[in-house]
Amino acid sequence: MGNIKIKSVHYNGDNYYYDSPEFTDGLNIIRGKNGSGKSTLCDLIYYAIGGEVYQFKRDSSTQHKEITTDTNNYIKINLEINNEIYSLKRDIGDNNIAIQVYGEENKYEYLPVNRNNNNRIFSDWLLEKLNIKNVKLYDGYHSYILNIKDLSRLFYYDQQTAPEKIYKNPLQDNYIQNSEFIRKVIFELLMGENYEDYYNAVNEYKEAEVNRLKAKNLLDEYQKTADEIRRGCEIDLNLVFAKEKLEQLRDIQRQLLDHRESIKNSINQTDYEKELYLSRQDLLKKENIHSDLNEKIYADYQELNFQRDTERHLNIEINQLKKIIFTNEKLSLFSLNTCPWCLKELPEKKDPNICYCGNKIEDENIIFEYNTEEYKNILKSKNKSLETLKISIKMIQDEIKILNDKKSEIINEIKDIKNNINEYLKNYNNKINFQQLDKIDKDIAKNRMEMETFSEYIKVEEKLEQLRNSYQNSDNEYQIKKINKEKLEKEAQQDIFQKILIFGDKFNELMTNSLEDCKSANIDKDNYMPIIDHGVYKEKSASVHIRMMYFYTLLYMSLKYDNIKFPRFLLIDTPDTDGIDTENLKRAISQLEHIKDDSEDNYQIILTTDEFPDIYQNNVRGDLLIKKENYLLKKK
Repeated sequence: MGNIKIKSVHYNGDNYYYDSPEFTDGLNIIRGKNGSGKSTLCDLIYYAIGGEVYQFKRDSSTQHKEITTDTNNYIKINLEINNEIYSLKRDIGDNNIAIQVYGEENKYEYLPVNRNNNNRIFSDWLLEKLNIKNVKLYDGYHSYILNIKDLSRLFYYDQQTAPEKIYKNPLQDNYIQNSEFIRKVIFELLMGENYEDYYNAVNEYKEAEVNRLKAKNLLDEYQKTADEIRRGCEIDLNLVFAKEKLEQLRDIQRQLLDHRESIKNSINQTDYEKELYLSRQDLLKKENIHSDLNEKIYADYQELNFQRDTERHLNIEINQLKKIIFTNEKLSLFSLNTCPWCLKELPEKKDPNICYCGNKIEDENIIFEYNTEEYKNILKSKNKSLETLKISIKMIQDEIKILNDKKSEIINEIKDIKNNINEYLKNYNNKINFQQLDKIDKDIAKNRMEMETFSEYIKVEEKLEQLRNSYQNSDNEYQIKKINKEKLEKEAQQDIFQKILIFGDKFNELMTNSLEDCKSANIDKDNYMPIIDHGVYKEKSASVHIRMMYFYTLLYMSLKYDNIKFPRFLLIDTPDTDGIDTENLKRAISQLEHIKDDSEDNYQIILTTDEFPDIYQNNVRGDLLIKKENYLLKKK
């Protein structure tokens, strides 16, 4: 558990400046009328910790003129995190924040606010200091890394967001950032104990799932090649027995060669006989070369066929990816429950194990969904693989051509040698037992062919065994990640369920104490949003009570449990909206007395308001009256 405390806020530019009072633990009230700059102060704090403020953008349609027209302007805050004080400085319009340990001059760390690729950003630093791990989330095709701007939606009670929404609106109110899924995760990370580990385990599970599928596809693809080779060589032995058979053939080959050598050495040769013998030796050498060339050409054709099959499948995958990316980026027509032809919603399936097309869904038929950027990365990788594959295919084709040319040369040489031998035999009464040598040579050639067949078979089986082991390892890893994910999911759900019960009890207490016509209050166990009087409509002003008591309850939970990641900090900007009267506003604010820890004020609330209970007069840290000299930003 970590906590945040703002010590002071400073704004400085060529035209305007502001220096806040010193903020303390507990409640800090900045009092001021509407228009005096209360919201500007909150926006300055939010901007300094990595938030985005629309009014501070110089191209915004609703600019804060004193800030957007100022020059050389920046915000600097002194921030305490877990008893360590840091100075944060951010120039207006800049994407970087300078971090300095308080008191250490000229020692700055500069981190960007927005993420580019996988670089470290300011939010990573701040969450690390708060002992909150980075969490990457997947929601359908989209992925998203949570940051401090997301978590601040439950500790920054801003004025622009309608109170009934509870969560602060994101700057870009899009589907991803403002989805119910993202809001649930924000609540779970701030209130739960194990949800960081759980969501990271989900990511590891998805990664293992992808690796398992890749290994399975490689195995299935190579299995087809292996089956074809098996049918061609008519061998049905496992790897152990195939290797034993190859060793036997090698022993036979050595014996044949030794026997041939003994016959050769037993002959009393004349010069004429030696010439004939040398020709036969040369012929045997050329035939061996010819046999080796055939073996290499055969192996190259096997590899060429395999790579062409791989190229064909890779082209199919690339075309599918292009269609997916085009559909995702340009059309956005389809969903998992939408017919891709007529665009009508598909009926609910009676059997979840049967696809809409009627086929049975097997265990390995796993649907994966990525965002457009991830699909593009996959497409780049596939295209790169295709380019490499084409180069490899071209190299193999070139090598086959070279080998065939050599083979043609050897064939011509063999033909010439045979003609020469025939001429020798016509004129020479052969004293050498050529019939015996011919038989041995034929046996050697036959045995060599069988050795080549077994050698090729063993290579295929070894490759197949390697792919089987790879798939088995991937499957084992997948099963481990799956078990870990399910274990952490169960633990996290048990933890959050207990927290929800306590949260609901405290929220009910605060609501019934602050809103006179509220009979009961709780939060939904699925989306964690408030439910008042079992869903009965309340007047609009009641939404101020609901949102403030919700934020108070979050703070209460962080004070009650040390394992909760909520930073024990609330920034509440001008809650007197939506028609709430002064008496009800004061009553709502005073509920703080029901959540404070009696032992110490180990929390901080910065509240900007014009009205508050008298018991908090000593908590006023500054007045912003509706006079020009008392505006928040002062002219230099």
